[in-house]
Amino acid sequence: REEFLPADPVAFVDEQLAALGESAAAGAGADLRPAVNLRSATPEPLREAARVCAAHDAVAEVNAHCRQPELCAVGCGERLLRDEDRLREHVRTAAAAGATVSVKVRAEVSGVDLPAVAVAVAEAGAVQPIDLSANLDAHQHMVEQGDERQALVQTVAQGHADHRRAGFDAQA
Repeated sequence: REEFLPADPVAFVDEQLAALGESAAAGAGADLRPAVNLRSATPEPLREAARVCAAHDAVAEVNAHCRQPELCAVGCGERLLRDEDRLREHVRTAAAAGATVSVKVRAEVSGVDLPAVAVAVAEAGAVQPIDLSANLDAHQHMVEQGDERQALVQTVAQGHADHRRAGFDAQA
């Protein structure tokens, strides 16, 4: 999508993170840890963006969330939820570049087992395994069904809620 494509995306990320760093050094937002939402159909472009994130102590957030048809058509965004091997490869690539990696997912996608996805991306190197941007009540209901693997969802969902209460929203 054109509105998300500056002439040099990696340089744009570097400039934006540098500006945040300058603001923090001046005392504004000193407790801020930025995150950069990374969308790619292949892992290679993630490597350089993740290096920039690491240089600025920013989280590299792999996007497995967007459901826009043009993004899904090329195999990124929500489409990665259905291709666990590719999603793990994306996470490994970003983590190997030295970045702290998180994964943003879409909840309630038919046929997608989010607890299994959370385990897979954590094993691939995601330090903040998953960002659930969805109705947390739905996840609490899954936990109440008694599946031990789904207890991970409650923990992760609570972490997401805590980030929001602290004013951290990786989508901002």
